[in-house]
Amino acid sequence: MKTFENEFDVFDDLTTRLLNNLNLPNEEQNQDRIKELVDSMCGQAFFIESIIEFVEKEIEKLKATKDSLNASIETNMNKLFEKIIQINILYGKINKIALRESTRVEILNEEDIPEEYKEKIVTYKIDKKRISDDIKIGKIVSGASLQTFGNIHYKKKSLAELKKGV
Repeated sequence: MKTFENEFDVFDDLTTRLLNNLNLPNEEQNQDRIKELVDSMCGQAFFIESIIEFVEKEIEKLKATKDSLNASIETNMNKLFEKIIQINILYGKINKIALRESTRVEILNEEDIPEEYKEKIVTYKIDKKRISDDIKIGKIVSGASLQTFGNIHYKKKSLAELKKGV
């Protein structure tokens, strides 16, 4: 593919190619036809740029929606946990509930992850366990961060436990 330094080089190249391919009777007709074709191409380029701009804005909206949904999920999980505790208290503590803290690697940008953390299969698989271990010992891993989440563990009491009152 041909590369150009600036828009004038593009115009010069287009003009040269058009002149070579036009067979109009006189120079004036050639120049008029070239101007029409270049104007048309510029219009198409502007249209394509506007489509790209639109798509980029839509991508930003989708990212914002994703962030909002993630926040909503976390809020709803917290509300669910509170309701489970309330039900547990109301109905005689029949079940054990525990909130445990866990960590997992959040991949921010796969392309930034160093090769040493990638396992070659058909595509790259990032070794989150190794990244997690390295981050925990203070090593900075470009493209990843360690996130902490709350997990709900819900375990029914056995009949034996219920009889003992545990």
